[in-house]
Amino acid sequence: MKFDAARARKWLPAPVRTVGRHARNLVRLPWVRRYELLTNALAGHPLAFVSLPLGRRAGYDVREVVSFAAYAAEHPPGLRVLFDRPTQLHYAAPRFDGDARPTQIGDDLVASAGPHRYGAVFTGCEVVGGSSLILLPDGRALHDLASHDPDRRYRYTDEASRYQDAERFLVTAPDVGPTIPRGLYLGGNFGWNLYHLLVELLIKLPMADALALSADVPLLVDAVVTTVPQFGRLLALLNPSGRRVIPLTKGVRYRVDELTVLSSPNFIPPNLVHDYDLRPSDTRFDLAALDDLRAALLAAHAPTARATAFPRRCYLSRRKASVRRRFNEDDVLAVLRRYGFEEVFPEDLSIDDQIALFQQAEQIVGGSGAAFTNLLFCSAGCQVLVLAKTQLPAAVFSTLAAHVGAELRYVTAESGDETLLLDFHEAFTIDPARIEAALSTWSEEPAS
Repeated sequence: MKFDAARARKWLPAPVRTVGRHARNLVRLPWVRRYELLTNALAGHPLAFVSLPLGRRAGYDVREVVSFAAYAAEHPPGLRVLFDRPTQLHYAAPRFDGDARPTQIGDDLVASAGPHRYGAVFTGCEVVGGSSLILLPDGRALHDLASHDPDRRYRYTDEASRYQDAERFLVTAPDVGPTIPRGLYLGGNFGWNLYHLLVELLIKLPMADALALSADVPLLVDAVVTTVPQFGRLLALLNPSGRRVIPLTKGVRYRVDELTVLSSPNFIPPNLVHDYDLRPSDTRFDLAALDDLRAALLAAHAPTARATAFPRRCYLSRRKASVRRRFNEDDVLAVLRRYGFEEVFPEDLSIDDQIALFQQAEQIVGGSGAAFTNLLFCSAGCQVLVLAKTQLPAAVFSTLAAHVGAELRYVTAESGDETLLLDFHEAFTIDPARIEAALSTWSEEPAS
């Protein structure tokens, strides 16, 4: 019988799988990338100090991390605080097929105190395209998530940073772009992904309007926003005053003489130090900010919305999407069609049509992916099935759904006892009978 390496790895302890994955990547990558990956693996580890001299010799900039509260308390010259206030964040743990339903949709939202939300104008800072790091003029670095991670559970690798340890970042952006006189920073990690772009970065624009910031202050966005039509449309909908847009090239440093920074209202860490240690409370949302974002987009979208009738029961296909998280779509679709579902391809739709699709839908099924960010526009009572490989305790789409009053459950390829976080992006197979069983709780009979 042929040896199945993937199946054999399944039974290894999660920490062993983590080490194995890093070792495989180190062999495949150029030496500079090997060094970067090594520093991530050593983040927070006592041996991390060994790589600091190597990093400096490679031309990296070592920056001490400071929180906004600590920096502002020093009253540095050139800092103007616009606001600084506490927040309350919420999350709803995901529910899997077979889990008991809440008594009322939304009553599973859990509240907790979040980090202070702030707005400030900095003088003489640097930003890097594709990075959440703010390089301060005193040689330190501001990173909001790292400042509120006391247990050091997250990794903060992006286009500028290689997280080093509990106090320092290695900054890797040697290329320098032109100086920008002033701007409102809307760049950050994962800006190429619809979910992160909308709920971490562009969500700041309604706040900018509420603060009545001058329309003469341009928007600093990652260049991908200006090249992907759907992203550009989102930016246009949230930029009614027509502020000038300055695209930032990935991995390039820009000095900004007068930089306006609005902290993200939602707490969405990037990657985990230990991949198997994911918790529902890792991702938490400011519900008021979500409401402001939804209201702003729906109001801007309404005048130009087409009178298109989208299916009430829609299946969000991944056939044209990323090769990650592929599954047996033909088998799934065969079941869904008997219940009257129609296949749609979100990536082929404009943002306006995606908003309309989710607004009109009564039932939605699809493989887990960024398209479910549009749950923000669902109507109360919408029923949603998300298909995934593993029973990950990530409160991402479940929180969006709970807040708007939609009922969301996951159907996975496994029961949960053998959950493998490291295999989340690999192909999987869903038993069509489980889809049938889940749909039967919605409809007594297949649609005619």
